[in-house]
Amino acid sequence: MPVHQRDALLLIVGEGFSTLDAATICGCSAGTITRRAGRGRRKLAETQVLAQAHLARAERIAF
Repeated sequence: MPVHQRDALLLIVGEGFSTLDAATICGCSAGTITRRAGRGRRKLAETQVLAQAHLARAERIAF
């Protein structure tokens, strides 16, 4: 995940900052933070799906 997406997610989800506060910290608009966080969430979800698929495949091969 790109750094700017990770930073947006960490500020909003991890630290509990508002979108406006996160935007001020990052030096960009609130809309940009919203887009970055949304893209970061999608990337994280994709990573989880891929990890689950990999685990399921590994379990099938093991048995």
